[in-house]
Amino acid sequence: MPSHAESLHLVTAGMGFVSFTLLWVAVLTGFLLRNAWTKIWVRRPTLHGIHHTAAVTGLCLAIFHGLAHVAAPGGAITLVELVIPFIDFDDPIGIGVGVLALELLIGAALSVAIQRRIGYARWRALHVVTYAAFILVVGHVLISGPDVRPVWVWLPILVAWLSTVLLWATTTPLLANVHTWLDGFRNREPAREIAVRVDIRLCARFGFCEHVAPQIFRLAADGQLSYLSTVSIDQYDNVVRAVEVCPTRAISLADRPRGPIPAQAEPMPARRPEPMSPWAVPGLPRRNEISP
Repeated sequence: MPSHAESLHLVTAGMGFVSFTLLWVAVLTGFLLRNAWTKIWVRRPTLHGIHHTAAVTGLCLAIFHGLAHVAAPGGAITLVELVIPFIDFDDPIGIGVGVLALELLIGAALSVAIQRRIGYARWRALHVVTYAAFILVVGHVLISGPDVRPVWVWLPILVAWLSTVLLWATTTPLLANVHTWLDGFRNREPAREIAVRVDIRLCARFGFCEHVAPQIFRLAADGQLSYLSTVSIDQYDNVVRAVEVCPTRAISLADRPRGPIPAQAEPMPARRPEPMSPWAVPGLPRRNEISP
């Protein structure tokens, strides 16, 4: 029969691993919501609910996990060490990155309350720290976890870390901008332009269009959307992706471009919005180029 100390250790370690799993689920669903990688059979409110529930539950279990270590008889850490990172004498790095990750996650959770005040664009940029916090959680588990020596334990943790890093690196808009900059050195055919329309009455300024096509759409810090009213035929695929990911169907093409479509372009979505008037849409600034 396990002793009281062993039972407490099992409970504390169990809370830690369940918290880690839920935080990973929150990260994965966050990527799905951020990049609009949802199918027709997945309802966005349901995905939001899974994301929020996993994030809040995982964060609460992480807090209880830390407090359990403080309350345990002969605990390895004190309450001060649970608040101030990197001051633990026995394990400054492992405990320190865990405390720092916990504080970043708490800050990201509290930032939801001031989302409207700071603007959606700033809040979304602030929310990105949760990915870095999860990577720190992985470091805490691998460094300080006494039960991660078996391969079947540390290998899934390593897979979770690797998947988070790859998703974060391959979905950041910076890579899309670099690709566009490098693509400018290639020889191109004479540009053929297509017109882009945004309905101000439908636009909710979620920022999905900016993420998939940052060369065309830009969401300012105050929540205002600006976009290119005309783009070249080479940007057709990016515009189509923006039309598809827009949850309110506020983006449309004035007409189908003439001439051959690039090979990588996908067909227009089945639910194509009605074309808008060719006149300027009030409330959304329109320009021929986006200044850096």
